Amino acid sequence: MRVPSWVSNLPFVGADAIAAGLLTKRQLTGETWLRLFPTVYAWRESPLDHRTWCVGAGLFLCGRSRRRSRACGWC
Repeated sequence: MRVPSWVSNLPFVGADAIAAGLLTKRQLTGETWLRLFPTVYAWRESPLDHRTWCVGAGLFLCGRSRRRSRACGWC
């Protein structure tokens, strides 16, 4: 599978990619993608360094908050 450049380096919210028609739910459950947190995915070959995990955690936590707080302003 050819991996789009917008997901090759940083985590993303799976529901957003599905809603935009960029990926399907079935594609996200395949071998190409790694689930970092519920609803947050990364390309399996992307570096799983500190930055990747922090961005993934931020996406997950911002998605869980009903109202965006100052801590989630970058999402």
